[in-house]
Amino acid sequence: MLKRWSLPLALLTVLALPVLAMASEGHPSIPGAELSAVWVIPFVCMLLSIAIMPLALPHIWHHHFGKISVFWGLAFLIPCLVVYGFNVAFYEFLHAILLEYIPFIVLLFALFTVAGGVRLKGSLVGTPVVNTGILAVGTILASWMGTTGAAMLLIRPLLRANAHRKYRVHSVVFFIFLVANIGGSLTPLGDPPLFLGYLKGVSFFWTTTNLFVKTCFMSLALLGLDQWVKHYVTVNIPLGEAQPFLPGLVELRTVHNYGAAWSSFSGMRWLLVAVTSVIVIAVAVVLLRRIVRHPLGVAAGFLILSGGVGNIIDRVRLGYVVDMFHLEFWPSYPVFNVADICVVCGAVLAVIYYLWFYDKYDKRGKAHGDADAPSES
Repeated sequence: MLKRWSLPLALLTVLALPVLAMASEGHPSIPGAELSAVWVIPFVCMLLSIAIMPLALPHIWHHHFGKISVFWGLAFLIPCLVVYGFNVAFYEFLHAILLEYIPFIVLLFALFTVAGGVRLKGSLVGTPVVNTGILAVGTILASWMGTTGAAMLLIRPLLRANAHRKYRVHSVVFFIFLVANIGGSLTPLGDPPLFLGYLKGVSFFWTTTNLFVKTCFMSLALLGLDQWVKHYVTVNIPLGEAQPFLPGLVELRTVHNYGAAWSSFSGMRWLLVAVTSVIVIAVAVVLLRRIVRHPLGVAAGFLILSGGVGNIIDRVRLGYVVDMFHLEFWPSYPVFNVADICVVCGAVLAVIYYLWFYDKYDKRGKAHGDADAPSES
């Protein structure tokens, strides 16, 4: 085994030496900011080849996809050699192979190996609710275990759950859109271009920070989802009765909770409204004054805000909170709702943020000043 890999490792070491030497000497690289859109054409053509040729020219693609990829790579490298010279082209070639491609393949291999070794078993039935749940979970996981890892983990349960359905292609298509693509947009672990940017010095949470407005929209979406689910179970499931949701795991059961968790403080409607309102206002002030800036803390705040407002609406409007999710494998656990899920997840993230991120980022930023902080006159 060692002999098999000794030659490739030796070659990589030899190739890495010029890159390290050039980098230490401040070797000039391609001025990316000055490049025109023409330089993107080979990359676009490669993507189009990957997307179209397996369908339009399957025989040619399956036998020559390696040659086609090399062709489009040379379509960029040769003009680069002519315009910027041998040293720059050679340096960029080795840099892309050794410091971008190989680290990316290592990450992809790790995700492929870990996710490929996990098999989820169960008796899920591919109803619209179950399929939506799988897509939602996969979309969230994609940013933290990679689109490849999340897709490999959940595609088999999705296919098994929908094996009985005549029309199931649309479920796979939306799975590809959400889990294998869009879901990986929040961290470098989720998306290859973001990972390459991270290797070049872009902050790990850069995309999360710059999706702040979208995060606000997501909070409103969670609030809307909470209210819609409560309306659905109220209209379709009689009080005290249940219907399957995730068989063996979760069932939908309509419950009117006049208190807090485990029906504590039952009957103290306005006290609970007041306490929850104080917490919500405090979290809103922290977010608006940007006391918390780290994306993890911001996400925790928005989750708590969404869940708190959702339950306040119920208590003010109805006098109780509509709960509906009951864990079948843990009968004694209280029935809960979407707002409760948001609050609990937000609280967990808030603890993680405070213990591992607050001192390093936000507290230090306040102590030493922050370039993004508004100036005080």
